[in-house]
Amino acid sequence: MKDYDIDVERSVLGCLIVFESLQEKISLISEEDFYFPLHQSICKILKSLNGEKIDFVKLSANTGDDEKKALTACVQSAISAAMFDEHFAILKAMASQRRIVNKLNELIYTNNATVQSLQEVIEDEQGKGTITSAKDVGRRNIANFIETLNIEQPHIDTGFSKLDNYLGGIRYGTTFIIGARPSTGKTTFAINIAINQVKQSKKTLFFSLEMSAKMIYERMLACKCNIFYDDFCKNRLTDKNVEQVKCEMREIYKANSFICFDNVYSAEQISLLTLEEKPDLVIVDFMQNITTNERFDSTRTRIDYISALLKRTAKQANCVMMILSQVTRSGKGEPTMSDLKESGGLEQDGDYIVLLHRPYVNDKNNEELSEKTTQVLLDKNKFGGCVVDNMNFDGDYQRFTEVDTFHNENNKRYEVYEDDIEI
Repeated sequence: MKDYDIDVERSVLGCLIVFESLQEKISLISEEDFYFPLHQSICKILKSLNGEKIDFVKLSANTGDDEKKALTACVQSAISAAMFDEHFAILKAMASQRRIVNKLNELIYTNNATVQSLQEVIEDEQGKGTITSAKDVGRRNIANFIETLNIEQPHIDTGFSKLDNYLGGIRYGTTFIIGARPSTGKTTFAINIAINQVKQSKKTLFFSLEMSAKMIYERMLACKCNIFYDDFCKNRLTDKNVEQVKCEMREIYKANSFICFDNVYSAEQISLLTLEEKPDLVIVDFMQNITTNERFDSTRTRIDYISALLKRTAKQANCVMMILSQVTRSGKGEPTMSDLKESGGLEQDGDYIVLLHRPYVNDKNNEELSEKTTQVLLDKNKFGGCVVDNMNFDGDYQRFTEVDTFHNENNKRYEVYEDDIEI
């Protein structure tokens, strides 16, 4: 076993910063547990807080440039709180190993190395309870796994009953991709899902890289308050409408259940805010507009990097990362996940991939096509099969509703529920 690991050190420090439930464990670490000087400095800063709640922004503001970069790397490397104990044990074991080596070298250098003295060094470390083994870590992981058997996994529901019935809920720590051609309704579809989280007092962060926050709230409130979307756009709200909207927004503000950012564009900022806010759901609209501090030779490699970073963030923050993406314009038929624009990374990183298809959008001169008919294609599902869920899109109220049948991967029709989703 090597006696230092930069990723382990970063993840331990990151977890202590990001997860409030772990901050009481700061008292268990010491500067000597860390091999890298910058990590020692961060540890010293954390210890000096004396139990005060950690604010990453304030913490970062009071450090030098090198420490600030190290802090950011630690936060981005934070694993889920459930995995902290494993990395903490490894950190302590490596620190113990370094101490043993240093003490043994000292004994040898001073010609004081005897069998007894060497044994005392080992026993001293054992007495501190810092020596662990891969076997111990493995046993702990097995025990944790057994404890969670037949326990419902933390998840969010989309609010669309038939789709949720098939998904079994979207698991925390996963990436959910929504792909569609332009003007198909992917933003509205994501907003409908966000509304369901608001109903359940689950926290959603919405990063809008194309529309203003005002536009997002207009669509959301049109759906939630049964107000014509056109009335928002043309400033024709009645006094009753205004009171409805104010009441809804006060509740959202009070519960802190939906936060819309329209001035955040980089993947790194999205990652940091996600780790700070600890939401249940993050919606990023949309992938092709995200920037990054890193430089790449092609759009494809840039998007692949961003996709991997956001996927890692979902695992670290233990939330659902919902990423909207355009698909290629070629063809008028149903899109597939290989059509996700300028990226193989999205296809690979997505735990779930849903593609929206409205035939009318691609063939508006065809009188046989309904403007409302939308196919919701679950094209990838790591935890189950794939399905096509037929929905109607109501542009007047910015609302999707389910119809009474859906298709499975073999294109067989099944009757499911009679009721439409309640928005």
